[in-house]
Amino acid sequence: MPILAIRVEPPQSRYIRSNLNEKSHLVLRNEGTGPAFNASFEPYSADDQLLEFDHGSAVIRPGEDRELTYHLQEGNSGIIGNVGALYDWINTGKLPDPLFMRIRCQSASSTDYTFTFKFTPVAGTLVVLLESMGYKVAARNDEHSDPANRSAQ
Repeated sequence: MPILAIRVEPPQSRYIRSNLNEKSHLVLRNEGTGPAFNASFEPYSADDQLLEFDHGSAVIRPGEDRELTYHLQEGNSGIIGNVGALYDWINTGKLPDPLFMRIRCQSASSTDYTFTFKFTPVAGTLVVLLESMGYKVAARNDEHSDPANRSAQ
């Protein structure tokens, strides 16, 4: 079963003032025991804005880290952001506070998973929290899964 997590790297400390633009980045990690297939972010879209995240591959193996890149499109202009820019976009109201982003994936058994993350600025630091995790077991396609598919003998 895949379990996806997002973290800020290097970790920011509330006790040590650090520069948010200082090589900080977001990392998507599969903390689960099974691969995440067809992993994709739902884009955020509102008021002529489109925020998209990319992690480079549709498959994330257990224990694998993927650096996230993100792009904010406003009208005809686009910005490729870093952690500091994402913090600023949320903190200044360009994006909502909190910002919720969903990732969808499938397990090896074709179970659909949805992970919802909350991004919010707190005391000069971008905080990313897992808000919820849901799943939907894939329907079986054999003749015994639906009584209507059984032929009369």
